[in-house]
Amino acid sequence: RYTLEMELEEFGFFLSAYEYLKKIGNWELIEMTVKTIAQEIHAHKWDMQEREYMPVLNLMAELMEDAGDAGRAGDYETVDFLVAEYRAIYSEYAELIY
Repeated sequence: RYTLEMELEEFGFFLSAYEYLKKIGNWELIEMTVKTIAQEIHAHKWDMQEREYMPVLNLMAELMEDAGDAGRAGDYETVDFLVAEYRAIYSEYAELIY
């Protein structure tokens, strides 16, 4: 059974808390959230039906890893940029990467 579609949707729910966490300044939880998303993408990418899009999932995971690193370093503008990039890529490829 393929679970990637449900997992990616779940990651979207996780990331939906980003603006609120940013507003209250909880960068530790943001870091934990984006790192978890990256780990989960790596864990579930093998469920992908269309393997040609594996680089897209790898990029999405990398963006979340980098966002966590940027948040830990206090570079919040970069976190904003990387989260926006992740969302844009997900929107562009959502119908293809299941």
